Amino acid sequence: MLETRRTVSDILPWDVAAHHKTTAVMERFRTISKQQNGLDTSPVEERLLEAWLQGLADNDVVVNYHPDAPPNDASSRGGFYYVPRQPRDKWILRAPVT
Repeated sequence: MLETRRTVSDILPWDVAAHHKTTAVMERFRTISKQQNGLDTSPVEERLLEAWLQGLADNDVVVNYHPDAPPNDASSRGGFYYVPRQPRDKWILRAPVT
């Protein structure tokens, strides 16, 4: 039986524009994807992810995305941005309301 690996696209509920796929936020989600798939991560990847997750927790924010969002604290290229955590937020990202 083949094991199916989860990709970053499986984790994120948004269609991320090509010019936002090389942002630091995407790198953190790639590291999460590697971990979920049991792949090795470098000490640098682990340190950056841990610091980022701690920053989200300390500031009580989650990640949101809109392709037209301007550059901001979350991303110098825009797209990704932080919003205050709400009770409906079950993880580190704001899932779109369907």
